[in-house]
Amino acid sequence: MSPHRSFWLQEIAGDAPEAPPLRGEIKADVAIVGGGFVGLWTAIRIKEHSLACEVVVLEQDICGGGASGRNGGFVLSWMSKLSSLAKLFGIQEALRIARGSELAIDEIGEFCRRNRIDADFRKGGWLWTATSAAQLNAWEGVVRHCEENDVRAFERLDPEEVSRRAGSPAHRAGVFMENAAVVQPAALVRGLRRVALSLGVRIFENTKVHTFTRTAPVTIQTNAGKIFGRNW
Repeated sequence: MSPHRSFWLQEIAGDAPEAPPLRGEIKADVAIVGGGFVGLWTAIRIKEHSLACEVVVLEQDICGGGASGRNGGFVLSWMSKLSSLAKLFGIQEALRIARGSELAIDEIGEFCRRNRIDADFRKGGWLWTATSAAQLNAWEGVVRHCEENDVRAFERLDPEEVSRRAGSPAHRAGVFMENAAVVQPAALVRGLRRVALSLGVRIFENTKVHTFTRTAPVTIQTNAGKIFGRNW
């Protein structure tokens, strides 16, 4: 039975042949389980820091077959979570985290441009709206935190402007965040895969990790192979 493929993955089907699964025993400096956004970006950053580092990515499906190739394609910062972050870490640390996530939005766009990844990245902002009485002013705590700390992340809009921008009177109120984008997520993750391979990252698809040890020497057992850590 063939695995389900998201609309996003179907749109770019056949972009590259699948990587072979791991068979037999190999050694690596770094092994990453999961070929999604986090795993591939980590592998790329490690290679950019040290090209000689032997990095392996183990993916049980194909890269992008999981959540990274199935999400809504919104590229948002953590500014909308500022109140929750402030409760956990205090407002200053919350702002540091949220500002860092804002910078990542432009970094994604630049990464796509630099590496010629056609992921339909478009930075057009985000409307946070209410379509029912229960949702009205759900953003107020976050916006107030921003205003009290001189952070201009959100623009308050009158109800008529919200309806006009949303294209529907069902949107009764809301605020606008300029620093937000959309992307074709499967195209992005497949682009990351291509860049990782070009840097020398070894990717094994259709390779499920079954067990790994937590003490040296660290080993990872997959369905048909094993990885030994060089320095683990």
